[in-house]
Amino acid sequence: MQPRCTLIHAVAVVAAAAAAALLLPPLAAGQPWPTCDTSAGTYKAGSAYESNLRDLAAALRADAAASPSALFATGNRGGAPDAVYGLLLCRGDLSVSDCFDCGTRVLADVGRVCGGRHGRAKDVALVYNQCYARFSNKGDFLAATDNAGGETLLISGTNITGGAGVVAAYDRAVTELLAATVRYAVEENPARLFATGQRVGDDARDPGFRNIYSMAQCSPDLPPASCRRCLDGVLARWWQVFPLNGEGARVAGARCYLRSELGVGPFYTGAPMVVLRADKMDRQWMYADRRSKEFIDGVHYFLRVAEANRQRGFICCPCNKCKNQKEYSASRTIHFHLFESGFMPSYNCWTSHGEQGVEMEEDEVEDDNIPDFAQYVGFEGNQTGEEEIAADGNDVADDLGQMLQDARGDCESEKEAHKLDKMLEDHRTSLYPGCEQGHKKLDTTL
Repeated sequence: MQPRCTLIHAVAVVAAAAAAALLLPPLAAGQPWPTCDTSAGTYKAGSAYESNLRDLAAALRADAAASPSALFATGNRGGAPDAVYGLLLCRGDLSVSDCFDCGTRVLADVGRVCGGRHGRAKDVALVYNQCYARFSNKGDFLAATDNAGGETLLISGTNITGGAGVVAAYDRAVTELLAATVRYAVEENPARLFATGQRVGDDARDPGFRNIYSMAQCSPDLPPASCRRCLDGVLARWWQVFPLNGEGARVAGARCYLRSELGVGPFYTGAPMVVLRADKMDRQWMYADRRSKEFIDGVHYFLRVAEANRQRGFICCPCNKCKNQKEYSASRTIHFHLFESGFMPSYNCWTSHGEQGVEMEEDEVEDDNIPDFAQYVGFEGNQTGEEEIAADGNDVADDLGQMLQDARGDCESEKEAHKLDKMLEDHRTSLYPGCEQGHKKLDTTL
């Protein structure tokens, strides 16, 4: 099944023809939005395949509703050439009864959609606002860890107006919100792999758009790392397949699902799990007095964005000393550095933290003349106790430190490991308090 882009009355177009998709009208209200692939074969009404298909749809409905912690089920019915494989995933915020109801709609629709004079498609995906279902005569998609088996792309509208600047700001806001929602789903809700989000704007800052809502979800049988790769892949392709002025869009697949919508209210139930505020997105605060409330609040907002864009579990530090050349696993270390020495010059475009193409405003100033935070709170240096990591992933100290780290992994006894730990400690410890940087206990011993 090839990725397809559904825009109106369940009409599907190949996603590669994204340029043509920009000219089509928005998504209609009718559900489901099916994606049909006859290349896998067709079946006739009353056939053994249809009987197996309906039996499987009923079983998936019951199984998904019987697992309130997952709202998810997979299965198969029959043998070749009439074997059917299927998956049902309900939206993670639904009740068991709502999930069952959506499964009932799947059962009613699966036998009537995707029909034609040559028969009904064996490979079909059904997208609803409350659930996603996939059926095929091949079970490869159940073993996959991504949406390689097929995706349905939906566009809700293309009405963002106000010029290129407004559209660009909207695109950045959507990307930022989706990235934060993906991170939350994987890292904060790994059992269900589901998250909802909201970006709260205001009319003055965001003419043409205000509240944006989001959702990220994976099938809960995926490992979190696979879920993250699947969702990151979808997000990386987002603006390649969707129009830049789209009010809303979603990518629905058997393994992961990502959605954003502009509107007066959320499309999910309950409070959003992730909230981003537009009043923290004005970058002038970055070079304000570091004692000011706007700087303090802004740093907290920046760290949430940075958390959403971790690389290999680490975050680049954009402080005026590290300049994105060092990485840390703990955000509190970066928090400390930013208050101690401020942001590096002209870092209004957070290129090391998931952004592209944002330029510094002309009226923004840098804080070269503002006293260091350490000078008025009474501390200096890295007091977090965390080991520094270079941006290329290596220990900042030097090759000797790396050699000791490697040897530590080859230790065959606790005694040997303890000796290596002591050497590593000496390698990181200054010869005496106030000693010139670079002179360590182990260096002097050697």
